[in-house]
Amino acid sequence: MSEIFGLHGRLLAQPGKGDELEAILLEAAKALEADDDCFLYVVSRQSDNPEAVWVTEAWTSREAHRASLEDEA
Repeated sequence: MSEIFGLHGRLLAQPGKGDELEAILLEAAKALEADDDCFLYVVSRQSDNPEAVWVTEAWTSREAHRASLEDEA
């Protein structure tokens, strides 16, 4: 099996904008459903910080992830 490229990171929204950031990232997750190179894209919230949104991703390669960032969807 080839190696998988993964990311796990926290994004901090401006005060009061955590829900808005989450919505944007969930929209991105929906767009990635059609991308065969994306194995996993999970958006989650941090219970003790309403502005923190976590994203966990798994891709076929670093290049596939990089290409996804150029996609307008």
